[in-house]
Amino acid sequence: MESELEWRRSWTPDLLCKPWLPLKFDDEKSDQYLVKTRFYENSYEILLTDMLNTWYEGLNEENFRKRMKTLMPNVEAPVETILEHVKTNILTKQEGIKYSFGFVQSLFGNDSPKAKAVVTMKGQLDGIPFVWKFHFGEKMQMFSKHVTQPTLAMVAELSRREQDLYKLLKSKDKEIEDYKMQGARVSRKYIETAPFDETAFNDSMAVSSGFEEEMKTIMPFVTGERFKELYQLVMVKQAWLNKVEKDKEKANESLDDDSTVADDKATSGDASWESKRLPPSLLDGIKKEEEAMEADGAKETSPAKDTELQRREELNKRLVEEEEKKEEKSKKKKKTLF
Repeated sequence: MESELEWRRSWTPDLLCKPWLPLKFDDEKSDQYLVKTRFYENSYEILLTDMLNTWYEGLNEENFRKRMKTLMPNVEAPVETILEHVKTNILTKQEGIKYSFGFVQSLFGNDSPKAKAVVTMKGQLDGIPFVWKFHFGEKMQMFSKHVTQPTLAMVAELSRREQDLYKLLKSKDKEIEDYKMQGARVSRKYIETAPFDETAFNDSMAVSSGFEEEMKTIMPFVTGERFKELYQLVMVKQAWLNKVEKDKEKANESLDDDSTVADDKATSGDASWESKRLPPSLLDGIKKEEEAMEADGAKETSPAKDTELQRREELNKRLVEEEEKKEEKSKKKKKTLF
């Protein structure tokens, strides 16, 4: 089985492992929306959320070309060039690029008001007016997979790291105490610290001003570098664990298939028990008897067939008993000789 390091070298991240980035609209509140993308050679996937709803679009090469002709019929450029321009602007908003956001109402009125959304990107491409529209469809089931579950996993990982840091601080306190017992002293009094107290630390954090300020700036934190790094670490680790689980399932399925083959062979072996236990001379006699019975059975009535079957079974039983008696006599003779 390949190691996680080997797997990472050949693995290509999917949309699930891409970090969230802020997307600012000119007519909306700052930092209200998050976006994540996965660009391929001639296509892309994009996911948008306002932390309440989730919208998704996946565009293949054929539909990408059609949209190019519809939005920019006078622009002659390869698909790769337009796609790269879209990618650059969505990942790092360039100067002069404007975004607008709006909902599209269904003609039949069956969908929810937020079922379809359009994000319009406007700017310049080598001095030529450039416009691109992302047509999103609501995908609420993706919110849990891309937001809720990763967030819970990150909280669990941060909690684990916090506990490890607590243990490290307590170990450092013991180390410092040992130095002091040997006569060591702090050269600068102001850098001396009190032993770490976990309960006191948590109580002070709960009433600190920083706690309140952090609750007011959740979105900037979500798009911060530390958050993005941790998000990717968590999702890549989850992808590896999913891969290991799938490999185990395949291995179990393979074992089940081998077991089925072995059972079939065992059943086949049981069916040929007589051919292994009886000598060829007796087998020939039984075979001829069965063939004769099959030929006669087509002409006889049902009671006659039953009688013939009973006679055949008694004959087989008698032949087997005789063979066993011969084997028993042979064993007794050998014992007498010795």
